[in-house]
Amino acid sequence: MWKKKSVITVCTFCMLIGVGSFYLGYRYLEITHPIQKPISGQSVSQHVSDHKSDEAQELQSIVAGIQQEITVSSIPISKITPSTKLVYEYYYEADDQLVIEEEEPPYFLLNMTRDDLQSKFPEWQIQSFSSQEVVVRTYVRGQSPNRYRIGIHNGYVAVFYEDPVEGIYLKDITETPVASLTQEEQEELTGGVAVLGDDELLRLLEDYTS
Repeated sequence: MWKKKSVITVCTFCMLIGVGSFYLGYRYLEITHPIQKPISGQSVSQHVSDHKSDEAQELQSIVAGIQQEITVSSIPISKITPSTKLVYEYYYEADDQLVIEEEEPPYFLLNMTRDDLQSKFPEWQIQSFSSQEVVVRTYVRGQSPNRYRIGIHNGYVAVFYEDPVEGIYLKDITETPVASLTQEEQEELTGGVAVLGDDELLRLLEDYTS
């Protein structure tokens, strides 16, 4: 009887050891190699939707970049043409005067872009640039050229000084009577003709008195 109980006890003990070993082994595998839980149907759909959304956003970015590149490349570059108005601004630092002159662009400036003009003439500051008008400015350390005004004094063509401080005052009276000029010239002199510099003064006086 005692032997039978001993056998049962030993068998029971072995079974407990076996079950314990299996449990411990399973827990070890579960900890060291965790099993990925399957994604539910809703999670899978959400994952696929997010992936498609990312691809759509990336595609939209690429398309937007191409459209922007096409738009930029299609903008015409402004160039100087024979009809462009060229405006020179001379700022004389000594007497704080800004002298503005307008003329048609010379042949060597034709077809130049803004970058071409700035590279060729770095001393000029480009104020504005378009095919219709180009405005450039340069700074001069000296004084501005003499300013004159050709007008009428006692019925004769006369020359006046035009000073920014002292105003307009008589310089010289010519021997040319205003009555000898054309009606258009008389109207010009009645309002006064502004002149900049001695060279321009001599040229205009020759036109009026010849």
